[in-house]
Amino acid sequence: MALLSLTEGCGVIILMVFTLQSHGFHRRVWCHNPHGFYTSKSWLSLKKVGFGPHRAYWRTIWKLKMLPKIRVFSWRVGHNILPTYDDISRIRQNFSKNSPRCKNREETLIHALKDCPSALAILTFGGLDNRLIEGSYEWCIDWLEDVLRALDVKATADFFTLLWNCWNNRNNWAFNGKDDEARVVWERA
Repeated sequence: MALLSLTEGCGVIILMVFTLQSHGFHRRVWCHNPHGFYTSKSWLSLKKVGFGPHRAYWRTIWKLKMLPKIRVFSWRVGHNILPTYDDISRIRQNFSKNSPRCKNREETLIHALKDCPSALAILTFGGLDNRLIEGSYEWCIDWLEDVLRALDVKATADFFTLLWNCWNNRNNWAFNGKDDEARVVWERA
């Protein structure tokens, strides 16, 4: 009874909120868009399509035969939620955005896994096709989708294992001051 009397007036208030907002421009925040948002209309169309603009990436990584921890790593890379120095500096004041290894650029995820000289040495050591390394990408998932189009299933699973080892090498450098040679990281994959 008390709950009913408490919620009776809320229905009118909620209706008023939706009515007031219906005259304006609605936005929803999405991590799958480089701009960070979609309109409500775009959200509904994406809901019909399923998985958003990177659905081929998601469908592929869940089907690959690789260790579960590497599959979760691939999921985190796709969502751009690995803790890079650029991300940490947004949370913590007076924290450097620069890469701990090369100290030249802000350490974004695409820099840590592809553009950093240490990561580039690891990727090129085993003869990875230059077409997969060249190119400028703002988001790591866009680069990975291009890689998925170029590699077969087994090579893609090996590639994600290599990226996982590259990320672990980056963490060893950041936390322990130890940086393995590109050959050692490649052989672990």
